[in-house]
Amino acid sequence: MLGGLRTRRASFAGSLAAVARGVALLTVVELGLASTAGAQARAPTRFAATPVVVAGRSSITSAR
Repeated sequence: MLGGLRTRRASFAGSLAAVARGVALLTVVELGLASTAGAQARAPTRFAATPVVVAGRSSITSAR
């Protein structure tokens, strides 16, 4: 077993790095989901005090 590992050291290191990055990505996604799961719904207050809000069109047309 260790003899095969010694000859394939680069592929083992690459596989270990890929697994570590995958675990890190899943951890970040899980932390993001967990932080928003228990949050209460809030009304948007960003534009509450503005007298006029300018917005663009909400539809997109294709040039074709």
